[in-house]
This record gives sequence, C-alpha cells and structure tokens, in this order.
Amino acid sequence: MKLKLVGNCILFVLLAIMGFSDSAFGQDANLDLIAKLARPNGNPPSSLPQIVVRLDEGVDAKIVAGLFDLQVVRTLPGANFHVLEPQQKRKPTDVGIRETIRRLQQNPAVLLAAQNRRVDKRFRFVPNDTFFGQNRLGGQWHLINQLSSIDVNVASAWSQDFTGLGVVIGIVDDGLPVTHPDLSPNVRLDLSYDFGQNDADPSPVTSSDNHGSSVAGVAAARGGNTIGVSGAAPLAGLAGLRIDFAASTDADFAAATLFESSSIPIKNHSYGFSLPFIDDPIHAAAVEATPETIHCFAAGNARGSSAQDSGKEQLHNLPNAINVAAISSDGEYASYSSFGANVIVTAPSDGVLGVTTTDRVGSAGYNDGSTSSDYRNSDGPNAADYTSTFGGTSSAAPLAAGVLALAREANPAMDHRMANHLLVLTGNKVDPSDNSATSDGGWRANGAGHEFNQNYGFGMIDATALVDAARQYSGVTDLNTESTGVINVGRFISEITPVVVNFNLTGGDPLEDLFVTFNVSHTFRGDLSAFLTSPSGFRSRVFIQAGGDFGANLQWKFRTVAFWGEDPAGQWKLELFDNFAQDSGTFHNFQVHANMGQLVPSFVLGDANGDGFFDFGDIEPFVLAITDPELFAITYPNVDPNRVLDFDGDGYLSFGDIEGFVNGLLG
Repeated sequence: MKLKLVGNCILFVLLAIMGFSDSAFGQDANLDLIAKLARPNGNPPSSLPQIVVRLDEGVDAKIVAGLFDLQVVRTLPGANFHVLEPQQKRKPTDVGIRETIRRLQQNPAVLLAAQNRRVDKRFRFVPNDTFFGQNRLGGQWHLINQLSSIDVNVASAWSQDFTGLGVVIGIVDDGLPVTHPDLSPNVRLDLSYDFGQNDADPSPVTSSDNHGSSVAGVAAARGGNTIGVSGAAPLAGLAGLRIDFAASTDADFAAATLFESSSIPIKNHSYGFSLPFIDDPIHAAAVEATPETIHCFAAGNARGSSAQDSGKEQLHNLPNAINVAAISSDGEYASYSSFGANVIVTAPSDGVLGVTTTDRVGSAGYNDGSTSSDYRNSDGPNAADYTSTFGGTSSAAPLAAGVLALAREANPAMDHRMANHLLVLTGNKVDPSDNSATSDGGWRANGAGHEFNQNYGFGMIDATALVDAARQYSGVTDLNTESTGVINVGRFISEITPVVVNFNLTGGDPLEDLFVTFNVSHTFRGDLSAFLTSPSGFRSRVFIQAGGDFGANLQWKFRTVAFWGEDPAGQWKLELFDNFAQDSGTFHNFQVHANMGQLVPSFVLGDANGDGFFDFGDIEPFVLAITDPELFAITYPNVDPNRVLDFDGDGYLSFGDIEGFVNGLLG
C-alpha cells in the first residue's frame, strides 16, 4: 500500500512537471508521360546456346547434364548454379534449346532452367555540369550539405564512430581501381574477382571502364586520410566484382551476385535494362539465392520513357532488393529518376550539383584534370583522380549501400528484411508539396501511418536515424507468407470502366511487401495501369501506363511496398485500367503473394529498471534517470536511458520524454 502511494505521488509529480514542460492520381488525367513516345534506345538480350540451371542441394550437375545430352561448361560460385550446353557438334537451334529447358523444368531436382543471354545493361549514370567541404563544384554536399537539408545526415552517425568498419560492400560493376590512393586502403582483394577476365584482379580493363571507380568511392572511399574524398562508409571494405559490360552474359551477373555472399553482406548494382518487361530469370534467381546479402539497386534513369516505372524491371521486384531512387540537390526528385511502388528509399544524386567522388587514377576516367567543369590541379593535389560530374541513380544506390553499412556495423544482425523495415521507419520526408502524377497522389499515409510517395518511397535515407533505429531492434520475426493462388478473371478490358476484382487475405502479421502477378492478353500493354486498395481503404498504384511501350501482353510480377505495416486481413480490391481506345485485351488471371512480419525490439521502451517489463516499478528509476543521471548509471548499469526511455525519439532522455512515459504507463 505504501509503495503504491509512493508511486502515485511520483506520478503526480511527473504530471505536475508535464504541466510546465515545453488525392489519388485520377485515371483520366492527360499526362505527357503516357503519350505514345518513340521507342527508347537500347537492345534486347540476345540468346546464347547455353542453359543456366540451379540444382537442388547435393544433386550432381554432370549427371543431370548427361540425362539431357548436355555438358557442364561452367560452375558459378555458390548455390549449385551451372552453365550447360549441348554435347553434339551441330549448331543447336533455339527451338531445341527451349524444348530442353522445358524438360529440365519438369525435373524436380532442377530449381531453375533458363537460357543464357548476352545482355545490354545500361549504367545508372547521368553526367551533369557541375574534395569534402564546400567548393566551387559543390564538394560532397550529398554527405554534409552546408546550404540545405538535402544530404544523408551522416555527421552524427560518424560522430558516434559508425564508419562501416568490419562491413564489406561488393561493387558489381565495370571495375575497382585497386591502386587508387583513396580506395586501396579499403579494398579486399580476397573477396574480389573479375568475371569478365576470369582473374582475381577487379581493376578496370578497357578505356570505358570508368563507372565502378566512381560508384565505389560514393559507397566507401577512405575518409579521414587528408586526401580526396570520403565515402558514406569511410572504413568499410570494398570487394570489386568486375563485370565486362561490353561482353556480359546473364551467367556473369549471376556469378558476381553469388560470389562470396556469406562474406559480403551488402552488394551494389548500379545498372539495369533500358527497356521495360525484360525477363531476367538467371540474375533474379541468383539474387533470391543470396538472402544473406542486402542488394542495393539503382531504380533507373528512365523517367520520361516507357521504362520509367521501376516495377517494370524484374530485379527491382525481389524481396531482398533495396530499390533506390534519386533526389537532386534542389530538393526535388531528379529529372531522370525512375519511380514506382517498389521504391523503398531515395538518396541524393546529381541535378543542380554533381556528385563528387573518386575517378580512375590520372587522366583516365571521367576527369582528365584539364577542364574547368571538373576538378583541376588548382583545386587540390591529384585532382584528376576525382570527379564532380558523377550522378544518376548509379550514385544514389551506392550512397544508400554505404549508409546501410553504417547500420550493419551498428547491428550485425541486420539482414535485408530488417533493412527494409528500418528504411520505412526512418526515411526523411522531402519535397512535401509534391503532387506530381508520378507520385501517385503525393505523400499519403497508408493504413499503418507510414507516408509513401512513389517518387521517393518512404523518404530520403537518413544515416543517423537508421543507425539509431538499428540499435533499437534485435531483428525481425519469422517470415509469414500467404498466397491467394491463381484467381481466374476472364474478363474483357474496357476503355470505359476498369476491371475490378476483390480478393481476401487472412493476414496474421503486419504486411511487409506484396506481390501481384498479372496474366493479361493485350495488343498494346502500354495502355494498362493497375491500382490496389487495402482493407484500410488505402489505394495505391501498382504500375503506371506507358504510351511508349509497344509490347503486347502482360505476364509480370510486380512488388509494392506502399502498404508496409498494414494489417492485410480482409478484402482487397484490384483495378486494371485500359487508358487508351482502339487497343483491346483480356484480363485472364492474377495471383497475390504477401510477406508479413515485424521488427523485434532489443529492449522494452520504458523499462527503466531493466526487469523486462514497463510497469509502475519503473517510475522511481525513471525519475532518478532524469534528476541524477550519474546515480542512475551506478544503480542500473545495464540500462541505457537514452534508448530505453527515449519516448519522443530525439535520441536522448530529457524532460520531453515525461509525457510519453506517463501516457505509456497509463495505457
């Protein structure tokens, strides 16, 4: 009784102290972006007389190959992937290859069988006209911006000594110059490989191999060494995974993706197709086979083309993909940046200002040191080893990868699911007035209260907030999944009214990402768009129409993260629109797959005495934490008050946390 009275008195004191404490995008909109544009530049993949297979664990590739009159010509590094080709000397036909693939797919020991291709993948790079601090070319404003708030807020994370130490970032790109003075201290040659030259040196080979040199610097150039620039994770390791873009195959990209995945927790992919709806099954299977790796993908530089919706690239629709869009230094989405329902986060890149990063050593690369539009010797020593003209989502993605390395250092348990959750929680809302058509109605809160905008995902990546959040959670609950199975529709698609289909999910946990697979026959798929409405009433676009896409039919799996955190249980509505006359089609069927789960806190908020519960027993230690922090530290040495008692989320315990403590205590 006495303790209860004391508790009530303390609560009264706390209350006394408190008294003194400080439209959805309409389908009929007439948009330039949906005009029937000319075909974009780019070449589709060309098929090779080879088959890439992934076999079940323990299955011998040579035995399988022999059963199908094939031979093993290459084994990829990990997860039982192999490249097969016909044994006979006569030239195999595409029909024969496709029939062999069909037969392989019917074998239960074969997890993947797909034709290898030579692929024309484009850099996520847009050059622009523009060493760490502010200079005539902007300096590294994307890290610490002295003129505006458009940066990744890395200063406080660095001040807490989070630098990426112990974390390795793999750069899947056209080369990593291992002798560069600002990269060599971080290079991990033991985890590097050249998949074009088949050797252990990932350095650039051809005169055009410039891209990876700058990508690597954005992520993890060595900072604090008095020269050049700093990466977002200045002490992280760098693994060069070189791809010969001039002669790359699907198997090459898969090999780089699979390589040393257990030792390289983060890999960056700043490339992609310039055309929409190109199947990439081999590379996608390699990404899915490496869930231990967080894969950062450049969302694309296709805004204004038929490929501008990032959901129309297969790799961006994978659950362990971090799909990164770009924001310019002026605070608006970059003029080239792709968008979509699968964009989870945005990072600064070029626009008004370019991104300052590493270049190839000497006159090679983007900067030869002789032009006023880039760094010259008068700007600093070895100026030609750096450039200020890098950009595109090619730069946004490795910037996010570097920031994620800081969070991984803060919490080594962070995997791709946890990374996605934390990005949803900590994204920094930018361009708040954006209501452009591509935004899908501007910033809107979903049923879980998370604001989402298809130009920016859940906002601009915030290094300090991400690191702080990573320390507050121990992981994610076990993955809970639910699939509807194939839902038959069989309806003609009218230009007047959408095809509307309802379906139900039972849920069980908060939603993570949702996948919708469409099977539609249509003479002009660029006419189509689709929207989902959740049981909460939140409506979000699945994909946008694209007048420049002249392809027929739609068999595609889209990922949406827009409903993250919502309770999926209940009735959902799917709307498929045909936005232009003259062309027609049939909505055959679709399937929905839901991933569910939630973050697991590493402590109980409000548990001031450290007993694992937040209750009235925490009142007295809470008051002690505020009034006598030194005595609190002695009395409760295992409790960090700046984490456990930070109710207002500002990173430390203060009088501003009293209201949250009392409200939480009273339920």
